[in-house]
Amino acid sequence: MRTYLIIDAYNIINQWATLKDIAAYSLEDARIKLISIVQSYSQIKNYYFIIVFDAYNINDTIKEENIDNGLIVYTQKNQTADSYIEKLVYDMPSVYEVHVATSDFTLQRMVLAHGAIRISASELEREVELALKTSLRNTEESYSLEKNYLEKFIDESTMNKLEKLRKGQG
Repeated sequence: MRTYLIIDAYNIINQWATLKDIAAYSLEDARIKLISIVQSYSQIKNYYFIIVFDAYNINDTIKEENIDNGLIVYTQKNQTADSYIEKLVYDMPSVYEVHVATSDFTLQRMVLAHGAIRISASELEREVELALKTSLRNTEESYSLEKNYLEKFIDESTMNKLEKLRKGQG
């Protein structure tokens, strides 16, 4: 079963302290950081993600950008991210597991009514931090297990000779 993670982008940016701080000086940098975080998290969890940015008063048409394991959406003029997400969740086949990350109460209620799983901004932040830490720890453990040791590459006879030399017996 494929799992979709749908992100109410500006809601998350405005809820996460790190992204909110970045957005204070550059909204574009905050968007890039959010995309990077969600992309890494989704790869770890094997989710397909859809990040929805509200372009309510900017673009006449929807802008979609496919990237590895996900989609970035900028809504069209006079369309909110909430309404886009609502339609997306409503149209999503029930064979998929759908998670929607938002702290918007109205959107959360709609998501639950359509059978999707809601994740608040703070819950997602904790999940992301845990997944990234766990992945890093697993990578470090895997790397330490794969270290190259001399005994892996020499035969037993040579190993015995080296051991005698080490003990001063050779």
